[in-house]
Amino acid sequence: MSSEILLLSLKALTRSQLTQLRKVAHEILCIEPFDIEYVSNLPWPENGQISIFTSQKALQAIQMSHHSKYGDYSGYECLCVGSRTGLLAEKMGFTVVYSAKDANDLVRFVDNTYSEQKSFVHYCASDRLNVLRKADVFRARHHFREVVSYHKHLKNLPYTLDSNVVLAFSPSGIAFARRHLNDVNAVRVFCIGATTAQAAREAGFREVLVAEESTVQAVCDLVSKTLG
Repeated sequence: MSSEILLLSLKALTRSQLTQLRKVAHEILCIEPFDIEYVSNLPWPENGQISIFTSQKALQAIQMSHHSKYGDYSGYECLCVGSRTGLLAEKMGFTVVYSAKDANDLVRFVDNTYSEQKSFVHYCASDRLNVLRKADVFRARHHFREVVSYHKHLKNLPYTLDSNVVLAFSPSGIAFARRHLNDVNAVRVFCIGATTAQAAREAGFREVLVAEESTVQAVCDLVSKTLG
């Protein structure tokens, strides 16, 4: 790897996070790797249904579809992936039963918590992974369905990137990086969670590190600790 750290963040960073990373990186580039198209006419949660949100964008999608206000979903239960997703769900009125670290953690929670059959609806992205829908606990014990709430359209840049450090926050971001980086063998990838890290390894990235918490700040802290 080059001695110069050329950092690519696949999400916008705050001013304080940029200041933090400039201490270890010679160059920082922030790119949103995809455009979002929200789905209209999404179904309203049903009584007794447990909604699953694995991203804030899924919550934003139902809010836009229903033209709802904060608090309108009072009385409805949900499971979330990520602390920020859980906080947004609470703000919208949902009762957040559990905020999981990643999809596998959510599957373990459901397996250990719900012995009787429940109805789960996963409001998901068009490129959702198979972790939930292929989990035995959902296939054998519970009623489970997916509702695609938004589509991700991967951006296609007219140039390649020389970055050798990548901050990745979703499997879609990994796909973008794989498409646009000059040499994946020379890249170190810092991931927000295990699912993103798995996608990075499957895409051919050799050096993959995972933050202890599923937050942007935790990823930045891991970069500072590793490269400082």
